[in-house]
Amino acid sequence: MEHATEYLRRSSGKQEASLDQQMEINAAYIERKGYLRAAGQEHFTETMSGKTFDRPEFQRLVGLVTSEQNKFNVVVMYKPNRMGRAKQIEEFFYYEFILSKQGVRIEYALNDECNLEGIA
Repeated sequence: MEHATEYLRRSSGKQEASLDQQMEINAAYIERKGYLRAAGQEHFTETMSGKTFDRPEFQRLVGLVTSEQNKFNVVVMYKPNRMGRAKQIEEFFYYEFILSKQGVRIEYALNDECNLEGIA
């Protein structure tokens, strides 16, 4: 059985999708896929720029994935740019690799075509 959490990020109050909108779309995706929610690890939320991956909730998510307390194997994000907008694409792939090495994959609720088998 697949267990999911979600990562929600918003840079500012002017962004197109509020955290509530992201959560609503992610919840519908999780339900459609038949995933269970990871108890006590339902979501990670922050309002911060994605220019760096040095964000408290994102780093807490990564730290949890590499710990024995992890209860999920899918991280649902609204769109790929919610993970971050680093100038170096290698940094994006670095974090995808860390998650996938632990058996955790990333899926995008609004960009389902990005969810390819074998790609985090």
